[in-house]
Amino acid sequence: MALRHARRVIVTVVGFTLLIGGVVMIVTPGPGLLVIIVGLTVLAAEFVWARRLLKRVRQTGAQIGETVFGRAKPEEAARLKAGSTLAGDGAAAKTRPESSTPQE
Repeated sequence: MALRHARRVIVTVVGFTLLIGGVVMIVTPGPGLLVIIVGLTVLAAEFVWARRLLKRVRQTGAQIGETVFGRAKPEEAARLKAGSTLAGDGAAAKTRPESSTPQE
């Protein structure tokens, strides 16, 4: 029982230290967001609220990544690839110069 309590205290102290350090690093040079995520990960080992917040942060990060980098889901990527191949073939046919005089 005492060991479990000591572990919880250590996790709490380390997690909140990382969390506060990450917040400070947002306004000072340093990897603030990364340290905040690590702090939440440490706190998630003991606290349900930290697990929920970490899950929300991951989902939001994934949405931002998809928006910024344009990563599509695998089935969407396959559909887009197939569409671009067809469009590419049509575009190549339209850009060929047409000759008005027959060549011999």
